[in-house]
Amino acid sequence: MDPSAGGRPHTWDGPLPVPGPQGPVVRWNDPFPRLAVAHALSTAGDAIVAIALANTLFFQVDPTRPIQANVPVRLVGEAPAVCDLAGTLLQSLDQISVRCLPLAIPDALEADAGLLKGFDVTVTVADVVVPEGVEILTDPAINIAVVNPPRVRLQG
Repeated sequence: MDPSAGGRPHTWDGPLPVPGPQGPVVRWNDPFPRLAVAHALSTAGDAIVAIALANTLFFQVDPTRPIQANVPVRLVGEAPAVCDLAGTLLQSLDQISVRCLPLAIPDALEADAGLLKGFDVTVTVADVVVPEGVEILTDPAINIAVVNPPRVRLQG
């Protein structure tokens, strides 16, 4: 029974729940999908007999309204200052805040490490190319990555 739906029963729409960090994740066959963490399951063969829910959170997102989300930033390519000048690449920002439709949230945003040609160059949020329909909310002047010069250079 789903208490958020007035106690009406829901049918199970798949195999046994998959293990999650807090316990098995349960999905109901409902027009608006919901997730719950199952505290205890009673099974008979492949059929689920009873589910005790714990830490249930039911969210319903309107797919037509933009939402704010934090998206990871990934550096792609090689930084010439690392390869040619033996510098150390430092990534100072690992997430960027964006606003977009829920189904358009990118898995990650990519920043080009190839822009780092010297020790005085930085990659900023303004250098990130975002997909259509995604708006960056993070300040464009914030640094994502920089290359520090080596402390000691070995003669070779």
